[in-house]
Amino acid sequence: MTSPPQVVGSVGPATLPQVEAALRRVADRLPVEAGSARSAIGQVLGPVLATRWPAVADRFSVLTNTGLPLELAWTSGDTAVRWTAEVGPPELLEAARAGVAAHLAHDLAGSRIDVDPWVALQRGSRLRYGSWLGLRHRGTSRAAKVYVELPTPRAAALPVPPTGVATLAACERVVDGVVWRMAGLHGDGAVELYARAPRPDDEQLACLASLLPRGRPWLRAVAGLLPVPGLPRPSGFSVTLDPRGATVALTWFCFAKALWRDDAATSGALRARAAGPGSRALHEALAGGAADGRWRHGMVGVGCTATGRTWVQAGLRPA
Repeated sequence: MTSPPQVVGSVGPATLPQVEAALRRVADRLPVEAGSARSAIGQVLGPVLATRWPAVADRFSVLTNTGLPLELAWTSGDTAVRWTAEVGPPELLEAARAGVAAHLAHDLAGSRIDVDPWVALQRGSRLRYGSWLGLRHRGTSRAAKVYVELPTPRAAALPVPPTGVATLAACERVVDGVVWRMAGLHGDGAVELYARAPRPDDEQLACLASLLPRGRPWLRAVAGLLPVPGLPRPSGFSVTLDPRGATVALTWFCFAKALWRDDAATSGALRARAAGPGSRALHEALAGGAADGRWRHGMVGVGCTATGRTWVQAGLRPA
């Protein structure tokens, strides 16, 4: 694994007022998970907030619509606390961020993630963000995920097993104009490949569903989330491959504002699909805080495993 570059600042506890407020609300329901998240976020955001450019520390990221360098996440099926964050200050080069993210994944969650083959794809390309770190907290356990920006490669260029390359190439054939934008690298060796689909339709989605042994529940769940028939354009999807290259999950996603009129309508639609009171309560905590006139929800999506289990997910800017 590539050694990380030095980043400015300490790695002591540090956070942002919006993040701390959200964690206090979560702590009322999930004190163990909130405490674990607070500690890890502090270590990640410490160097970010110690930037030589403090005026832009809370507004430089493309993770959120206001530039905040951390996004929270929710899924309908459990009460794990999830977040994704920048791994260095704004002056850290985008090309250097994957190495930092990989070392943080090991330090915070014990995950050994080899980013080198993916970093090789970035060389010589202009990057928007380079890499992010995601963590999931369930009880006292942690799981890490490193997100690596892909500078518009095709399936043949991706460092996945041949079976996976064939699957991704099939996606390129059936989905018009698909472009692979990001890879999510898991600690267990699984890889989630995220794609943008400029002009998706129901037939293309059905072709993707055929990649799973039980993909029809995914089609029903996507249709059930849409307030009106027809997929928003553009949309996106992801394909998760296990270490052997077999497809183990699919996700469809788009911006919340492409589906609902405002954040309140988004919250209502998502909570209606929560698996239980704990999941609804967690969304209430994550989506709480004073309104600021900006969208709190970012991407929303519908996922499905190879066994046909589905869920709804959303990213939220803390407030």
